[in-house]
Amino acid sequence: MFKSDPDGRCTRLLENALLEQAPDHLDVMRETTVRLDSKNRPEPDVMVFPADANTGPGQTWYEPQDLLPAVDRRRGGPEPVTGTGRDL
Repeated sequence: MFKSDPDGRCTRLLENALLEQAPDHLDVMRETTVRLDSKNRPEPDVMVFPADANTGPGQTWYEPQDLLPAVDRRRGGPEPVTGTGRDL
């Protein structure tokens, strides 16, 4: 039996709405790593970034300065953060 996923649907709707409205110089991506340092790589649900920050299909992470808005809908309790002193 198929079980609905309201969280996944909400994320997809947000991503689609942002894609429709983003100017050509911006892009929208789901669930891609943001490299803060060697131990801290959060993965926001949806993020907006300059299109030229995308280096190609082999890219697996973005720099924090590349992000414009990022949305992370946390489910459950907060995730542990190891000490970089940076705010997301």
